[in-house]
Amino acid sequence: MSARRLLKVLLAVVALQALSISGAVAQNPSNQDYCLSSGRIRLLLVDVTTEYDQTDKDSIVGMIDDVLSEAKGGDIIVVRTIGDSYTRSERLVERCVPQCPAQGVISRLFKCSDGILRTDTAMMRQDILAALKKRLESFQELKYSDIIRTINADAQEEARQGQVLNLYIYSDLIENSDQLISNKNFFRYKPLFLIGALRRFKLIAPLSNSDVQVAGVGRSDAADRQPLSINDQNFLLEFWKAYFKASGAANVAISQRARE
Repeated sequence: MSARRLLKVLLAVVALQALSISGAVAQNPSNQDYCLSSGRIRLLLVDVTTEYDQTDKDSIVGMIDDVLSEAKGGDIIVVRTIGDSYTRSERLVERCVPQCPAQGVISRLFKCSDGILRTDTAMMRQDILAALKKRLESFQELKYSDIIRTINADAQEEARQGQVLNLYIYSDLIENSDQLISNKNFFRYKPLFLIGALRRFKLIAPLSNSDVQVAGVGRSDAADRQPLSINDQNFLLEFWKAYFKASGAANVAISQRARE
């Protein structure tokens, strides 16, 4: 066999081996394999103390899509609930945004598959929506809504060293805790008075450099979901903007629906 022909055979063998290796590497990994220590924690809290109508449910889906559109490969998405006590905040799902660690065209060719990344991203969205749908289908009206302590406790629990935590909330933001602030007292006091009290009780969430997005504000927690009065709505906006500012958040957006 000539040297040229031998070289061609060797190159063909190497190519086949590379394709074989790339096929093995490109199989769907565990979703946790996509996590990066440099990624952001994206914590989504969904209030489950009030029964939602279709408008609410559509807005929740819109918020999830917003979270995913902002997320980068390697970010960690965690979905939890806000209930009648911060001790009963349910951790519904955790998923990492698919990403390819390989650099350069050749490396990506043999170590990543765009098709698998797209499939895994779609599966991630489906998992998040399925977990939320299942939880909302088992809805039970709750007397209390322990929002402030849940935000504080969950932000501390999900925080990871060296990673920024971004917070997304779907809630009417009407605090009604049996141990902290009742609905009646929540609207009775000035926002800055309440913030001072929360500081003393060490209930200002650690959200340094975080982006905070809230949707669901502006409707009552009653079954008919009627709009709040102008005074009550203005109070909610003033209090929660002051709260998140005190927490160290870099940017805060509060609205009725996602994408407003």
